[in-house]
Amino acid sequence: MSVLECPSDLTLISDAMSIGDVIQDIIRMGPHEDPLHVLDLDDVVRKHYSWCAKMPRVKPYYAVKCNDDPRILQTLMTLGTGFDCASKGEMERMLGYGVKPENIIFAQPAKSIPSLLYARSKQVSVMTFDGAVELEKIHQYYPEARLVLRMRHDSLQVRCSLGKKFGCDPVLEAPELLRYAATLRMNVIGISFHVGSDCDEHQVYYEAVKIAKNLFDYAKTIGYEFSLLDIGGGFPGDNNKPIDRYAKAVNVAIDHYFPAELDIRIIAEPGRYYVASAVTLVSFVDSKRVLKEQKQDGTKQTRVHYYLNDGIFGTFYCTAHEAQPAIPIVERKAGAKEYNSTVWGPTCDVMDLILPDVLLPELDIGDSVVFENVGAYGQVLSCRFNGFALPKVVAYLREGTWKIMQEMNAASTALAARSIDSSDGKLLVTHESYSPIAEATYSHSSVEELIRIISKRTTTSEPSNVLNLDDIVSKHRTWQQQLPTVAPFYAVKCNSHPAILRLLVALGCGFDCASKVELETVLGLGVTPDRIVYANPNKSVESILYAKQTSVKRMTFDGSSELDKISSHFPEAELILRIRYDARVAQLSLGRKFGCHPDRDATALLQHAKALGLCVIGVSFHVGSGSMDAECFYGGIQKAMEIFDLGRLIGIEMQLLDIGGGYPGADRDHFLQCTSHINKALEEFVGSRHGTISVIAEPGRYYVESAVTALVNVVAKSYEKDTAGALLRVRYYVDDGLYDSFDWCDAHTNTPVVHEDKRELMCVRSVIYGRTMCEHDVIREEIFLPEHEIGDCFIFPNKGAYGKLLGRGHNGFPPTSVKVCLTRATLNYMCAAAVKAARG
Repeated sequence: MSVLECPSDLTLISDAMSIGDVIQDIIRMGPHEDPLHVLDLDDVVRKHYSWCAKMPRVKPYYAVKCNDDPRILQTLMTLGTGFDCASKGEMERMLGYGVKPENIIFAQPAKSIPSLLYARSKQVSVMTFDGAVELEKIHQYYPEARLVLRMRHDSLQVRCSLGKKFGCDPVLEAPELLRYAATLRMNVIGISFHVGSDCDEHQVYYEAVKIAKNLFDYAKTIGYEFSLLDIGGGFPGDNNKPIDRYAKAVNVAIDHYFPAELDIRIIAEPGRYYVASAVTLVSFVDSKRVLKEQKQDGTKQTRVHYYLNDGIFGTFYCTAHEAQPAIPIVERKAGAKEYNSTVWGPTCDVMDLILPDVLLPELDIGDSVVFENVGAYGQVLSCRFNGFALPKVVAYLREGTWKIMQEMNAASTALAARSIDSSDGKLLVTHESYSPIAEATYSHSSVEELIRIISKRTTTSEPSNVLNLDDIVSKHRTWQQQLPTVAPFYAVKCNSHPAILRLLVALGCGFDCASKVELETVLGLGVTPDRIVYANPNKSVESILYAKQTSVKRMTFDGSSELDKISSHFPEAELILRIRYDARVAQLSLGRKFGCHPDRDATALLQHAKALGLCVIGVSFHVGSGSMDAECFYGGIQKAMEIFDLGRLIGIEMQLLDIGGGYPGADRDHFLQCTSHINKALEEFVGSRHGTISVIAEPGRYYVESAVTALVNVVAKSYEKDTAGALLRVRYYVDDGLYDSFDWCDAHTNTPVVHEDKRELMCVRSVIYGRTMCEHDVIREEIFLPEHEIGDCFIFPNKGAYGKLLGRGHNGFPPTSVKVCLTRATLNYMCAAAVKAARG
């Protein structure tokens, strides 16, 4: 590889070298602990020149939300593109790179007041709107803004349709909005539309341009002379999807309806087009399980389960939520058999499923699995759930392209200066920066009083989470009272806020960790290894070695390959066999991903462990997250103790029973039902046994769900009407959402507490949208609420489990702040517990 002098976060390669050669070099040097995004900046440059050649009249304004890697942004800035920004954070970033305000469009139809004021202070004047309330807000806070009316025109063949969330009806609503804008004397300069993300039909652009022309003509009748047409995004970007047919449709439309002599400026907002094919993922097999499954005809077939070091909480978000294809590229070894396979991500979430059923040649631990076309949204929507690393971006550029760009205006400053926000996944987000969020400690007579005070503040302009540590202490005391013989090992993945972990350390809890980073975090708080269980049945070699180095011996397994791996790297480990035992009803059933079949597989695995000379100390199960089946714990304990008996028959004496998680966090009555069945089972199946059997559990949701209340503010609203003008529903846009405080699994139950002063008002059909441009960012799709105004606060209780930990900061929005609250009584309790722990 030929390398010239270049920035430290960019590698130059010879013109004769392909990006495929680079990927082969990376694979040969592997396996790597973290997944790698190989960024080919030449591909971005080629895409730009192709755009300019095929649509010369349309200036691209790159959609920053699609991939905000600094090297991509600076490359596009050097090439002269404009930028579509959707938040204050995105505007700050681009202006910080030196982009001029006139090269930015604030293409967010539901803007917060602080972002409007920021745009005004920086003279970012071009922005979109799609409703009367938004128009009034802009009139009040930025009256000199240059406005672009966003109309709705949806393609029926898109990966993500945006019309439900943004865009006015061009026939029923747009003329009325233009008349209202004229009454307010607002400067409307044009029309925009967005057909939807990753559009698969080209003719829709022609039709949309035609409708936009009608609005241009109408605007002229009421005194406007529009000068801008924004044809939005939706252009495909995969390496097998050329844009020729899209370009032809656009060119024909604008030449017909907006001929050059009209001097109308035409722009677009491509995102996926520029970056999808520029990034290739190189992932590696961390673990595998080989299972026999029974077919409908009664015969058995082999299915191989692979666990990669990347998943839906990393690169594959769009695979899970938008059905984006994931096509694996693997080495086909000589003589390797093909098997029906399932490909999982690395986390302990059963939703972390990349490919449910794919035919693959058998792979070994450490083998590479490559995926092309992951540059669009694959990086920006990743998060560090379970402590797993973000994909690490490694960028390459050919020497010839580098020389050309150096000769362009400002290329040396755009590319040679290392960006302060490196896109190396490990540097961007470490556990220490997991909470650079504002953390203030409050002591009030009641947390409820504090929540009321915050929600009533007229100056509140940012969302916040109120973390009530008193609630966690109360939960711990209840656990001790109801399950005195069961030691709680808190599931760190559920909420790893430092205040929560520090409190649980002081209270003497153990900890269930699922990754190397979670181990590092808990050990860093002074927790001794004997208070940790490494409860991930599919661990990477690197994490096993770290556990050995730090003497964290207790860990789970559920397959023979995992036993072989542990035998090679940590033979002194104390192992816990995880069996599958699923609740009849649960929010997330985990058995598809983890746990051996207790009747079919357990004996063979115990025999294999004994043959390897490994020490099996117990059995674990997990009934599923958010279990609604209290009786399942009784059956799970009974089945686990049967495995104890099987072990004794082959000479394995086990001493630990781990009854897992699944306990409710906001339903006390259901929790008491669970504890009743657990205590009954422990008395029947454990209490009468000779010797000592320790019992532990892995509660997560139980401890933290009701401890957090989310306070979000209405930043925009609009009205959805029928053809007769009657109100269908009110659309609220708030300053938080499913990319921060709200868990995707709870979207159907997110219900705000109605303020006392609104409880007598008539309720109307409503929808609550999150703050990003993503149409999936819906906090509650269908709910009846009294009407709220911009600035009003919605209060959502029971938001402590998983939501914050799955936050991605999409669209450049900052993380929601956390206000940590406790009464003096709880503070004294914590201090006493800490002193007691320090004295041993």
